[in-house]
Parts: sequence; structure tokens; C-alpha cells
Amino acid sequence: MGLIDTFTGLCRLAVMVARTRGVRGAYWSWRTSTAFADRPPRSLSERLRALVELARWMSRTRRLGS
Repeated sequence: MGLIDTFTGLCRLAVMVARTRGVRGAYWSWRTSTAFADRPPRSLSERLRALVELARWMSRTRRLGS
């Protein structure tokens, strides 16, 4: 399920980014400040890891709600 969750989640994440008009908008600023209040990810690898974790979470929660 990990690979399926990753792929499905990344697709859902891409749709979310398109709907919120990119990752520089108000939603993503809020998301970053609430998810990483103490220390936002600095390096590209940390940010990518966090995005993949978010994508997997999105996939799992969507599947549970169906």
C-alpha cells in the first residue's frame, strides 16, 4: 500500500496545489506555520520528505472516508 498511497497522494497533492494557485499562497503559508511551528524544514530533502508524508496521509484519510 505504500507505493499506491504515495502515487495517489501525490496526484491529490498536485490537484490541491493547482486549486490553491501554487505553493506560495496563503493556504500553504498557513499549512507550513501550523505543521512546522517550531522549526520549518530548511533543506530541499526535508521539504520533499514532508510533502511525501503529507501526500501519503492525504491518500490514507481519503480512502478511510470512502
